[in-house]
Amino acid sequence: MNEGLRKRISTAIVLGVSFLAIVLLLPPVATLVLLSLLVLAGSWEWSAFLRLRSVAFRSLYVALVAVMMPVVWHVTESPEGREIVLAAAVVWWVIALVWIAFAPHRVTPLLAGLAGLLALVPAWLALVRLRFDLQQGAQWMIPD
Repeated sequence: MNEGLRKRISTAIVLGVSFLAIVLLLPPVATLVLLSLLVLAGSWEWSAFLRLRSVAFRSLYVALVAVMMPVVWHVTESPEGREIVLAAAVVWWVIALVWIAFAPHRVTPLLAGLAGLLALVPAWLALVRLRFDLQQGAQWMIPD
């Protein structure tokens, strides 16, 4: 096994164990904070797809994701809002799958930024809503 693959597997194991600890052992508010930080770190990484040259512009993208998180949380306080947002997220994931399968070339920075918003924010929302809204939400977050 080459060194790069070994590092990726090790990282995946550490992240998986960390995720389990966060979900199962921490109170919901701590889970919210840590999941939010992880998504914001992911948005920083995603901002590289936008080909932004300055730290300030990449930081603006992270700030946009940070602003969208409570907005989407507020919209999904009602069951109807939750259904609309999560249905839109599922539609996006299907479109993204088809897009990657049939047109795997690079996209414009604007589309990359939009794709990041549509990927990161709904994923965060789903995990946090599971943790807060279901009595055994932590167990639902872990696949069998």
